[in-house]
Amino acid sequence: DFQGTVELSGTDAANLRNQAVLDWFVAYQTSHFGDVQYVKGPDEQVDGRDHFVVEIAAGGIDNRFFLDKETYLVSQIMIELDDADLGAIEVTVTLSEYEVFEGVKMATKSHVSIPDVFDIDTTYNETEINEPIDETIFVKH
Repeated sequence: DFQGTVELSGTDAANLRNQAVLDWFVAYQTSHFGDVQYVKGPDEQVDGRDHFVVEIAAGGIDNRFFLDKETYLVSQIMIELDDADLGAIEVTVTLSEYEVFEGVKMATKSHVSIPDVFDIDTTYNETEINEPIDETIFVKH
C-alpha cells in the first residue's frame, strides 16, 4: 500500500521521472538524467513502415525511439527498466493520430503496454496550448 509522500532514489526515481516527461528529447537535456547517450541503432520496421531507431540511455533507463522515415514523427518508444516489484520489464508506447497545435505536431492517441501487466489507451479529445494555469493546484497541503 502506498500512502503519503516518500523519497525515491535510483531506478525508482528515474522510472517516475520518465513517466512524467512531456517532451522526451528536451527532458534529457536536464541535469535530472545525468549523462545521456544517444546512438543511432539499426533501422527497423514498425507496422510495415520503415523507421530510424535512436537508442537513448538516460538516468539508468534504456529507451529506443522509432522515427517514421517518411514523416519523421515518433511512432513508438520502447523503454527497458527495472521495477522493484516486477523486475526487468519492457514498456512499449505507441503514438498516433498526430495533429498540429500552433505549428507543433503532437500525437493525440497513445497506447502504453507492459506485457502481462496492463495496456492503456489514451485519446486526447481537446488540447489547449498556453492557457492560463491556476497556480493553487501546485500548493502542497
